[in-house]
This record gives sequence, C-alpha cells and structure tokens, in this order.
Amino acid sequence: LNLGDNVSGGADGIAFVMQPLSINEGSIGGGLGYSGIRPSVAVEFDTYYNGSFELQNDHAGVVYDGYTYQNHAHEYDLGEIEDGNYHDFVFNWTASTKTFTVSWDGLMIFDITKDLVLDIFTSNPYVYFGFTSATGAATNNQLVKISESCNVIEGGAITDGYLPVTDTDGDAIPNYLD
Repeated sequence: LNLGDNVSGGADGIAFVMQPLSINEGSIGGGLGYSGIRPSVAVEFDTYYNGSFELQNDHAGVVYDGYTYQNHAHEYDLGEIEDGNYHDFVFNWTASTKTFTVSWDGLMIFDITKDLVLDIFTSNPYVYFGFTSATGAATNNQLVKISESCNVIEGGAITDGYLPVTDTDGDAIPNYLD
C-alpha cells in the first residue's frame, strides 16, 4: 500500500474490506469508501484525524459493519505513513482457529480471535474482498499493488492456496488482465 506523500494536507487512507453484498455503497472522506456497508470487516489505514473516536496519528484500525465514525474495535499507531513508499500489508484468516492477523511491513499489528463467519457474516462463509479509498476536501494519492491472493470459488476448496492463472479466450493474456 502506498498512502501518498502529502503529509501536511493529505487524506484519507485505504481500507481492505470483506463483505458479502458486492454492490453496496460506501462513502466519501473519512468513511474511506466503506462507511455504512453492513455486514463488513475492514482493516483501514487512516491518514487523517476525523475525531476523538480514533487515534490522531496515522493508524491502522479494525472496523466491523462499516461504523467508521465510532470507536474502532482495534487500533495501532503507525506513525507517519504518508511517505510516498509502498508498505507491505498482509491479512491472514485461519478459519479453524477463527483468528485473523494483520501485518504491516513485516510486523504483526493485529492478532484477533473472532468468528467472522458467524458473528459478522451470519454464517455465510463467502465474501467479496478488495480495497477502497476516499477523500474529502484534503487529498492524496492512494495506491494498491497486489502481489498475491488466495481465492475459493463457492463450493470449492483450497488445494495449494492459489488458483492457476487462466487464459480462457486463448489470446495469451491472463483473464485478470483482459
């Protein structure tokens, strides 16, 4: 993740969000594009102080059900992250232990045990996931570079953790680039 380099006037950040709805709306500015999406789990990387419900410094936070303007379930002070550099972010979910971890530049910042499937997604184990970002009056570049991901098709299983790159139309371009 690259949160831009506008330190004095930059906003608002990037969020990794899981939600089962696919077509629901988020919001602008401090809502980072996911405020109001219910049900959802978000890991936000927030670069703008929006009020007493969050840390003043750039921070990571875990937010359930799109309640971005309330106290975050978990927070971690990241210091200044609007440095124009890419930072490694890893989200890992282990269903058997109901644990998810979040790492930032190789440091584990969250290790949380919560039954996301039951407590958040009402027993639905299939969710959409991705990144969202938003700005209000203050702006900054918000960039995401995905190195690898793990996907399961509904009713499928993970064998080695990753799906093979496919080219179903035979044009020598992988489907995800078509």
